[in-house]
Amino acid sequence: MNHQTGGRRRGRRNGHGQRLAVIWGALLLMVPPGLASAAELDYRLGVSLQYSDNIALSETDEISETILIPSAAFVYTQEGERLDLQAAGSLEHRSYLDNSFSSEFRSQLALKADVAILPQALTWTLQDYLATLPIDAQDPARPDNVQTTNLFLTGPTWIVRPWERTRLQLEARYANTYAETTDEFNSDRLSFAVRGFHQTSPLATWSWHVEFYDVNTDDSIATVYDYERRDIYGRYERNLPRWGMAAEAGITRVRPEGQGWDEEPHVVVEASWTPNDSFRANAALSRRVSDAAFDIIRNAPTVGDFDLDHAIPALQINEPTAQLFVENRANLRMTNRGRGNTLTVNAFYREQEYLEDAFLDQSSHGASVVFNRQVRARVAIGAYVRAEQRRYESVSRRDRDFEGGVNWTWWWLRNVAVSAGVSHMRRDSNAPGRDYTDNRATVSLIYRRR
Repeated sequence: MNHQTGGRRRGRRNGHGQRLAVIWGALLLMVPPGLASAAELDYRLGVSLQYSDNIALSETDEISETILIPSAAFVYTQEGERLDLQAAGSLEHRSYLDNSFSSEFRSQLALKADVAILPQALTWTLQDYLATLPIDAQDPARPDNVQTTNLFLTGPTWIVRPWERTRLQLEARYANTYAETTDEFNSDRLSFAVRGFHQTSPLATWSWHVEFYDVNTDDSIATVYDYERRDIYGRYERNLPRWGMAAEAGITRVRPEGQGWDEEPHVVVEASWTPNDSFRANAALSRRVSDAAFDIIRNAPTVGDFDLDHAIPALQINEPTAQLFVENRANLRMTNRGRGNTLTVNAFYREQEYLEDAFLDQSSHGASVVFNRQVRARVAIGAYVRAEQRRYESVSRRDRDFEGGVNWTWWWLRNVAVSAGVSHMRRDSNAPGRDYTDNRATVSLIYRRR
């Protein structure tokens, strides 16, 4: 990929930081007086010391390193007549004490806010997502191969209710995608949508969706094209106390600049099952047109599932580019909680066929298991394993990634904990020079607001 640097990028990065500050400041000013009780905040502050015996994730040039990591994580919700806000995320600063790499920030952040201009009729949406992604996804995520990406989205939604169970929704959105290093990801996007919803019963809803996108990318990047996109699909949802399902079917049409229209199917099937208060299962199958911006939204931390105590990095890595791809995907997630134990199992399959650059075509499948147990009132232990196999079709390359670890946490005081953990990470590849192993040990001091 072409990774250019220059004053324009530095200027855009500064602009993004100022924009985030303005967004947060504006949202705070919008909170109505007297509604502080509607806000909920949970956060964690910590400092960790980590040792790695192969920080560069290299097959031959292994470098040991000690890393100092101050960190913060939070979830926040605000509900009121004028503002509904959900935010979740984590931020850490990594200082490499042996100077193998420069210090860096790593972050994950998701912010969603709806501001009511006319109650139940007109709202304004603000969304912002920060994510740390690789610069080159075919290389390991070592410190010099990661970057901060940002997706910002805003616009109005107009709601009309012609009948009691029917709702029409008109949306206009502006979105901007930005990456610190990879210019292929940068874009400006305008979109318009018309949606209709009809509730056939208290438990079932039919809807139809027509979406229009106009995407402008960096003109200096020869491998990325401006494009127009049209989506038309219907959706059915049914939710019962113990299970739910949703299905979508339609078509997507895409026209890259200077080319003809390409048409792809849009099919999504989702199901959830909650037989009791302890167990929950979710499954999904889909074939649709997607891109890295959608991946950032889909994988962003949420208030519901962002676990402050056991944040484990995912192995799934996406190409940081504005190019579209056809995605075939299957997911299964099961969670069981009870008697001090939490067990989470994930499995997935994913195939990506890029519309413009077949060199990026890839497929992957993998699974993970995470287990945590409260062994005493103040002591918890945990373990996890993750495995993924990825194939790059154009070069017949196959990578097998494995990661596993165990951790121990002792709540010394009600709000203060000490934790320790060890982990092992490995890649086996049929490409020369791509294998590596990395072993890490971490000790942490944690403060959590309770």
